[in-house]
Amino acid sequence: MMERAGQPVRSAFSDDPEMQQVLQLFVDELPRCVNELSTAFTDNQPGELARIASHLIDSGGGCGFSQISAAARILEETLTDINPGTEEIRQAIDTLVEYCSRAIT
Repeated sequence: MMERAGQPVRSAFSDDPEMQQVLQLFVDELPRCVNELSTAFTDNQPGELARIASHLIDSGGGCGFSQISAAARILEETLTDINPGTEEIRQAIDTLVEYCSRAIT
């Protein structure tokens, strides 16, 4: 389920006290992932974009951030299209970055 624009993105596990440390580590890692996405796009490194997307699919899903996982999956699918356009990749990255920037524990 995608959240409305501007709304915080919360983990499905946000009410689980045992998950708080893991969730905080994940959220704290997101700015680095966003910077890596930007650098990989600017440097035209589709393999690196795919690696980051795959990481966010797995870790986002495992931490209960289904919105981030879904947005990362869209980026991954866009990258595997036969001839993905730069604009489609940029839009997928922008959507993923938007969800990452709104993630809270």
